Amino acid sequence: MVATYPGTVSPLRGLDPFGEAERDVWHGREQERDDLAKMVIADGFRAGLVYGEPGVGKTSLVRAGLIPHLRDHGIVALACEDLSQPAYSFAQGLSAFGIQPQPNELPAMFVTRAVANAVAGQQFVFVVDDVDLLCMDERACAELADLFARVVSRSGGRARFLFVCAHERMHTLAALERKTGSLFPPSARYELTRLTPGTASKILDRVLALSGVAADPALADAIVQGLSHNTPMLAADLQIAALAMRALSISSPQALARIGGATELESAWLHDACKATGN
Repeated sequence: MVATYPGTVSPLRGLDPFGEAERDVWHGREQERDDLAKMVIADGFRAGLVYGEPGVGKTSLVRAGLIPHLRDHGIVALACEDLSQPAYSFAQGLSAFGIQPQPNELPAMFVTRAVANAVAGQQFVFVVDDVDLLCMDERACAELADLFARVVSRSGGRARFLFVCAHERMHTLAALERKTGSLFPPSARYELTRLTPGTASKILDRVLALSGVAADPALADAIVQGLSHNTPMLAADLQIAALAMRALSISSPQALARIGGATELESAWLHDACKATGN
């Protein structure tokens, strides 16, 4: 028998990131979550940056790891759900926490007032994932810069901003910094790196077990070793491998060997899909 996760969420995400609803099946980056939380709540922190390769797990880290963790410790942590309207998005998030705007109050004014009038000791963390995409929209970039300036200057240290972007698009943040001044000193930057083979094996084994594919650490080790050649891996590659195994009903090292090993997983999955659809 394979022990599957009793809840309604699945650890098989494919290329979709883990969100707060999947926090119980998100696993393996707890140390990174704790390190990031420590950076964000440090005295004097006003803005920081999480960066790394696409597929390394940045969005999952902040949405399934950091934000719920901060909320568990009494911090109002909000993600920007609409990059085209950052002020409105954060205003909606505050409303969900029970903080309500006044009649006809503009979103940026409401967010600023809510933070400025909060009880002593209350902290707010505003997270903007894919900020590199937002910075390509001149209007949204100007709105975010204005919101940042208003909130941070009037928050008395209560408010912090955390931005997340792909490593190769960090240059786009210059558009934001031209409006706000320098935001990211070295002490406020956090690079999320690839998973070591040992960590990757543990994560993959848990994903396979909780999703009902297999409960065999030796199988997870074989896949990681075959794909990584003992070098660090992207989190996305583990998800693709797990999805292929489910589709191909591979639940043992012997079954993996029959298709030619871990390096053939993706190809075998695609060929099987083409055969099944006749395309």
